[in-house]
Amino acid sequence: MNKIKARMLMAGLITAGAAGLSGCCDYCYHDLVDPCYPQRYICQARTQVYAPLATQAANGLVLEQTVWNHHFTTVKDGEKTKAVLSPMGKAHLDYLMRRRPVPIPEVFVQTAQDVPFDPEKPEQFAAQRAELDSQRVKAVSDYLAAVRPDVPFKVTVHDPHPVGLHGNEVNNAVMHMHQTSQGAMPSESFGDGVPINGITGTGADPTGRGLISVQGAGAPRLNINNTPAGATGTAGAAAGTNVGQPVPQGGSGGTQQP
Repeated sequence: MNKIKARMLMAGLITAGAAGLSGCCDYCYHDLVDPCYPQRYICQARTQVYAPLATQAANGLVLEQTVWNHHFTTVKDGEKTKAVLSPMGKAHLDYLMRRRPVPIPEVFVQTAQDVPFDPEKPEQFAAQRAELDSQRVKAVSDYLAAVRPDVPFKVTVHDPHPVGLHGNEVNNAVMHMHQTSQGAMPSESFGDGVPINGITGTGADPTGRGLISVQGAGAPRLNINNTPAGATGTAGAAAGTNVGQPVPQGGSGGTQQP
């Protein structure tokens, strides 16, 4: 009798196990875990990274499609003056109209920031700005229609934030980009005969306060600061030299390699 019960119990366990493996259960493996991990979250993370870049690209495109105040000039029209495109403004519009594969049919005009403000007549400022904006929009629209009549351009006035860098910042960035490598290193680096930028030495600044700056990839040039008298090696040989003076050949305890 006990053997029969044991066999029945074993058969029940096997049947339950087979039912579980075949999917006949309330909670299966795919109900307890995410079967799309990590692909689902990779896609979400990629979208979150691309979204700011897309916004930045869209803002940059608007600025590129903008005709700025300096693209216009004024001419006499009877007793009044009117705004017309300058040669620079026409060249900028030509560039926008030649975009491949097709030009973007929306061009922006910067609202007039060059209208003088009269504190005695502040109510005239908005009217003068609106009139100048309308003249510039007409000048842009007429030129676009004359050059590319096949493209229905839309001209919109907006007030963008000023873009660009200060002239000194750009000048320094370009100069540093074209110059050779620059850097500074402790004078101990020139000890023990280790060659650095074509310079070898056998001694070091005993105080550890000497600072040697190496500039350029050609003939080595040194600048020694706070090097005590009597220091040996390259630091002692070149003591007192300034940036722009080559290291002396065959100095005391130091040599200059070709």
